[in-house]
Parts: sequence; structure tokens; C-alpha cells
Amino acid sequence: MNATDFMLSDLTENMVIMLDKLRNCEGDAEALENTLESLTELADDELEAILAYMDEVKKEAEFLDKRAKEITAAAKVYSTKHDNLKAFVAEHLKATGQDAKAKRVGVYKLSFRKGVEVVKVDESKLPAEYWLQQDPKPMGKADLKKLLQNGKIIDGVSLHRNDSTLQIGN
Repeated sequence: MNATDFMLSDLTENMVIMLDKLRNCEGDAEALENTLESLTELADDELEAILAYMDEVKKEAEFLDKRAKEITAAAKVYSTKHDNLKAFVAEHLKATGQDAKAKRVGVYKLSFRKGVEVVKVDESKLPAEYWLQQDPKPMGKADLKKLLQNGKIIDGVSLHRNDSTLQIGN
């Protein structure tokens, strides 16, 4: 196998083996360190290639996200235009008394559907007996965190640090 044929996972595995051998003093330390150095250089080359590919993938994702937002905005414009034209047609039919029965205009059939009954509520006037009691909710995590950081001991609540995350910069 040629040295350039190694995949990062293979290099990682071999580096871990070399590190274990160095820690356990197995074999010639200088030879192990030289091997580890060579493997590190190969791994760094693989890492650089992966990071460059990650840049491409991120740029493509950002482009598609931006394009999706543009398409969503354009769709909203057309949807609003449709709704406005529909309201304009309805207004015309009502103003000219053509809203009582179905009407054909070319290939289109126009008719009005009776509106659905809906309940409108003015909460400022609604008597207390018509309000529902809400189930109690715990404080927000941010408030609980502040209490813990200030020394408060609370059963069922603890601080936990998540795993460190890799930061990549140019």
C-alpha cells in the first residue's frame, strides 16, 4: 500500500497505535516518533483536503439557503398578487350584483360560498368563569442556570457542560 493511499480513518488508527506504543515504551522510541511524525503529516494533508471540501459544502448550502429564501419571497409575491386579484374580482361581482348565483366567464365558473360562522372573543370583557387555569410550568432554563451559578441548590436541576466542539477558522 502506498503512503498516499491511506484514508484519515486508517491514519487515525495507526497514530493511536503509535501513541500507545510510545506510552507503553514498546519498541524504538525514535523510530516510533519518526513514524508518528510521518503519519501526522499525512493526516494533516488529509485534514486539509477534508476542510477544503467542507468549505465547498458550506458555500453550496449557503447558496441554496439564499436561493430558497429568494424563491420563497417570489412565491409570496405571486400568492399575494393572486389574493389581491381574487379580492378585486369578488368586489366587482358584489358591486354589480352578480354575487347571488354562480356565473360562467369563459372556462371559469364563479360562485360565492357562504361564510363559516366563527366566534370572536373580546378577552377584556370575558367573565373569569370562562378562563381556563393553566398548568404550572417550571422556570426557564436560563433563570434556573443563574440560580445554580449563584450557589442555589435545587433538587432535580444541575449544570452539565456539553462536549467541546471543533471551531474551524481561516
